Amino acid sequence: LDVEAIPNTNGQLDNALYLSQGEHFIKLFVEDQSGKIGTESVSINVKPHNSAPSCSFLLPEAGGVETYGQVVIFQGTARDIDVPYEWLTVSWESSLDGLIGSSQPDGTGNVIFTTDALSVGSHVLSMTVEDEVGLTCTRDILFTIGNAPTLQISDPTDGASFSEGVGILFSAEVSDSEDLPSDLLVIWSSDIDGPVHEQNANADGTAQISINTLSHGLHNITASVTDTSGLYTDQIISLEINGLPSEPAVTITPTAATTLDDLNGSAGGSIDPENAAVSYSYSWLRNGSSTIHTTTTLPSSVTSKGEVWTLRATPNDGLTDGLYGEASITIANAPPSISQIQISPNTPTTSDFLQCTAIASDPDETPMLSYSWHLD
Repeated sequence: LDVEAIPNTNGQLDNALYLSQGEHFIKLFVEDQSGKIGTESVSINVKPHNSAPSCSFLLPEAGGVETYGQVVIFQGTARDIDVPYEWLTVSWESSLDGLIGSSQPDGTGNVIFTTDALSVGSHVLSMTVEDEVGLTCTRDILFTIGNAPTLQISDPTDGASFSEGVGILFSAEVSDSEDLPSDLLVIWSSDIDGPVHEQNANADGTAQISINTLSHGLHNITASVTDTSGLYTDQIISLEINGLPSEPAVTITPTAATTLDDLNGSAGGSIDPENAAVSYSYSWLRNGSSTIHTTTTLPSSVTSKGEVWTLRATPNDGLTDGLYGEASITIANAPPSISQIQISPNTPTTSDFLQCTAIASDPDETPMLSYSWHLD
């Protein structure tokens, strides 16, 4: 080899030259003045020209958004066909904050770095991998740090109870340091019924809606507000919806009633979703109009021929009324009756005229009498 190899006064020698690519067996010969020779050898591999490292930026995702002060995880991969992973260095930079940290790949080329110090704004984040001779690989992404909107539920109160089908006022106050209130999207959802409503807040930051469609049960209601950057805040309250007892079956007896008959009603069959005991309240309607009668029995003295009487039964589970059931009956015509009848004189002879007198009555109208005589 064309190198000058003269030891210094300490016996050391040092020089350099370029070797061609491939496996080399290098041997050093040292000869003293008496002609004795010592040797030492080493094998080295001369690789091709150095290649720049390769890299990929995996996290955070390009175009992503995170809340100010939250930990952001940086993850990537770094590789180099010429040198081991540990010979590479990785630096992380922000277009707003400058150099934010550095790290080294692990034994598989994966790189992880975390920070919570990114300032508010849109960042161009850079991942730069450098090998031992200064060649680099750089990857960039756009990432935004912002302030999440604020939200406060004002109605309903946490732990409130309502009956099924009743309109419930849902109201929240929202704001954001970067966006107008009207640009903020508010979503109400239930862990039982899923999303139930979404709306943009009005100009003063209020989002309000009345909802009467929640099913019975204990709900966790979540109100979530999202700004134009995708940052969001949510709040959860609990809400109990009391299920209504089902509509009862109602009967009236007798099924063919006249003005001489008392009407007797009954109700049953209502089922409460929470398995509570069900009681019933009653009301009678005459031709569709309410009356003062609220018991299961309606006396015949208040009915007239041709009237339609309806018994309405409303179930109650101890908290609220359910859907009522009802049955109706039309009062039929009652037959007339003869209360008194006699023939005078009491002991007639063949020379007497016989006189028949009778008294008839009818609960519906004035009866007319007709007569017929029968011999023997």
